[in-house]
Amino acid sequence: MRRCLILCLFTFIGSLVCWADAGKDAYLFRKVDYQQGLSNSAVLCLYQDKAGLMWFGTYDGVNCYDGKGIEVFRSDFSMKKTLSNNVIHSIQQADSSCLWITTHLGVNRFSQDSRQVVGYYDFTGDYYLHSNPKGDTWVVSDEGIFYYNTYHKKFVHLKNIETPVENMDQRAFVTDDGVLWTFPRNTGSLIQCSLDGFDRDTLSVHPTVSSSDFHAKPIDNVFYQNGILCFVDAERDLYVYDISRRSKIYIRNLSSLVQRYGKVVGIVPFYEDIIIAFQTNGLVRLRTSKKYEEEVVDRNVRIYDIFRDPHQNILWVASDGQGAVMYAKKYSIATNLMLSKLSSNLSRQVRSVMTDKYGGLWFGTKGDGLLHVHDYEGGMDASATTVYSPVGRQDASSYTRWNREFQAYSLKQSRYMDGFWVGSGNPGLFYYSFADKALHCVEDKSADPVIEIHDIYEENDSVLYAVTAGVGFRKLILERKQGEIHLKSQKRYHFFYEQKEITMFYPMLAEGDSILWLGSREKGLIRFDKQTEEYKVISLKEILHKSVDDVLSLHRAKDGRMYVGTTSGLVCLTFNKEQISASYIGREQGLLNDMIHGILEDANGFLWLLVLALIVDLLNIIPKTLLRMLIIMPPVCRWASLVMMPIINVLIPDVFSLEALTVCFIWIRKWRQLRNSIRTYYCVS
Repeated sequence: MRRCLILCLFTFIGSLVCWADAGKDAYLFRKVDYQQGLSNSAVLCLYQDKAGLMWFGTYDGVNCYDGKGIEVFRSDFSMKKTLSNNVIHSIQQADSSCLWITTHLGVNRFSQDSRQVVGYYDFTGDYYLHSNPKGDTWVVSDEGIFYYNTYHKKFVHLKNIETPVENMDQRAFVTDDGVLWTFPRNTGSLIQCSLDGFDRDTLSVHPTVSSSDFHAKPIDNVFYQNGILCFVDAERDLYVYDISRRSKIYIRNLSSLVQRYGKVVGIVPFYEDIIIAFQTNGLVRLRTSKKYEEEVVDRNVRIYDIFRDPHQNILWVASDGQGAVMYAKKYSIATNLMLSKLSSNLSRQVRSVMTDKYGGLWFGTKGDGLLHVHDYEGGMDASATTVYSPVGRQDASSYTRWNREFQAYSLKQSRYMDGFWVGSGNPGLFYYSFADKALHCVEDKSADPVIEIHDIYEENDSVLYAVTAGVGFRKLILERKQGEIHLKSQKRYHFFYEQKEITMFYPMLAEGDSILWLGSREKGLIRFDKQTEEYKVISLKEILHKSVDDVLSLHRAKDGRMYVGTTSGLVCLTFNKEQISASYIGREQGLLNDMIHGILEDANGFLWLLVLALIVDLLNIIPKTLLRMLIIMPPVCRWASLVMMPIINVLIPDVFSLEALTVCFIWIRKWRQLRNSIRTYYCVS
């Protein structure tokens, strides 16, 4: 029977009012997502400017929200002044109606008046920028401490001032009077740096540095907003400190909450309560009226950041997959909450997809585990869908969240066993066996375990290569003991570029018997020879003079060309012996979204690109290339008909929430076809 690619259009009408609880103190919430024009549902940071506008830094650009609509700013290399990268780590106030926008590839000074970038800055190694609402700006980096001189419009290095940089994204802030507060790890100390002014016409300044014992015990977590400092010490006792009054109040011990819900990413007073944001387990509030007794607000959200609007008493949540969520008490309205067809408890994003030879469809999620649709051609049925994690399995129809998240970043069919490999977080490597229908962990007792595996290459029945997000590139030697697979030994390879080690990778591509191409999130590509163990770093930025070294996907086409999907467009590499030439396809060539998460070539020579954006018709065709676009609108049933596509059968790296995003596939072929425009299609068979 011939399988067809069938994609259906769904529209979502109306909205759902959502309550955190049903009492008089109920929180209402609404989401700012694709319906308002949000460029990406993974919101990494939040900022409110002097005019009250909300700025959302996402995984795909900057969004300015005025309460009704969204203005999106992204890197556009056809313009001279554009963002250096679309992955936005922080947004803070600069001087002269400007914002500091820190991206994956540097700091941008963005003018709120001209709506364009007016300056670029970068620092060696790790660095963190902090400023206050007046724009007094400091940078804590591996090189030391810098301040921004508004007269000379440059960062000035303050020599002979040393402060540790580790975790200074959270452990440092700038108060309203321009003083930099830093809290070194594993201590209760406070280091303060101050200047006479940030606008002096001389670069010769004399900073004042003081150190004091702020707290009797080491401080683990620091959260600062609007003059209020919340911190948790080594005993997990929570305190609230008012900087203007210099008063410290003990709240309660958080040990039981941290043990139950995991990592804390934000703490802020909200109305008369205190809100605690847990990275993987949503929001919990401490009720002042009940002696700070905990109460769950919403566990169904994965959180990067929280911010309290001091003017309207709105709590903003930067979520990983649901956009920006705003909570208010008693007054606010709410909008829709999309639920999965399989289970309302399945809320984590899809990170990998695979079909098997038995007619099953597999989804790897970012926290909910591994989903198996037994017969996807027969349709999506919760009763015929199983959810797996290392601790067991559940029917999707009665699924309840695991106590511990299980990520499945990569699914790779094995050639040597009846099963497949699963790249996960920590532990990093699992395998699924069709024989016993169970998920197994590959035991790793080494001192430097392999974690955060994002792609896997199977060399033979006992050797795997794995790329990770943070702990580099590994060769894994496996052995079988009593029917189980164990890690016998491993080797970590160290790659350096300009004296800095490259450790973060997402995709990997095998070429022939000896070559592996590794896609770096930092420095483009690495060509690795398995036989000689030699490597070569290929910076796409140096070749094209564009910020395209943040690689998400790789594909080697039938004609020998290599296509590299980045966060800022598609790069095509042509090889002529030792020479490499590159060309770029981005927004100026016709792509309406240039963050390329996946690349697949079909039997007809078409390349399919997975991007995440709202797509409209485009009349101007790019030279020598035909682009046609296929769109899936956000459905009520999260997976839509995407699951009906046996063609994918490959990893879709780093796919964000399919329930709140539009998914677009684009295919490209040579200019042999009719010279017509880019079009949007709703159904293809």
